[in-house]
Amino acid sequence: MAITNTEGMLPSEKAKLYKKMYGAMKAAGAVQLEEATGKGRRKKASKSAKADKPMRLDEEMALQVGESRNQLHRYLRLAEILPELQELVDRKRIALATAVDISYIDIRYQQLIYQYVSETGTITSYQVAALRKYLDAEDTITKDAFQKLMKSQLTGRVREEKIVLRQQVLRKFFPAEYSTEDMEKKITSLLEEWSKGGNA
Repeated sequence: MAITNTEGMLPSEKAKLYKKMYGAMKAAGAVQLEEATGKGRRKKASKSAKADKPMRLDEEMALQVGESRNQLHRYLRLAEILPELQELVDRKRIALATAVDISYIDIRYQQLIYQYVSETGTITSYQVAALRKYLDAEDTITKDAFQKLMKSQLTGRVREEKIVLRQQVLRKFFPAEYSTEDMEKKITSLLEEWSKGGNA
């Protein structure tokens, strides 16, 4: 049963609270470890229902705050990103899972991410993954290279919309001897002329 009511709290508020709680519990666990005898393990303050062994610290805390262990770790990682980015998570401009990925990026480049999201509205997990991969290989990135990387990832993920013209409709405008390829070439040629005429 949860002993801390986090219902209605913003993600950034949970992140700050959980980081503080985790630090306090870790410090208390270190004291227990020093006092423990025998194998030098942290005393079992509480037991898992499945086994007669000490609970992990994160399991114990997750139970107290009413979160899964994985979700608890997401909020702990959220506490590691810039406050400005945390605010964007609160405003749902950045997904929590994406913010977790951002937390592994150096604070210098988190600033670039903040500027990018401020200008474009959001950032995708694909873009963050590409940035992490780039930084693993190069260790640094310029602002221009960052912008190009973001654009390349976004372009690759945009869904193409198709315009379908049925052959039955097109046949009304072309002689019977025109093949599908002939019609395509003629349409392309006419569109190019139309575009050059300033109608695009």
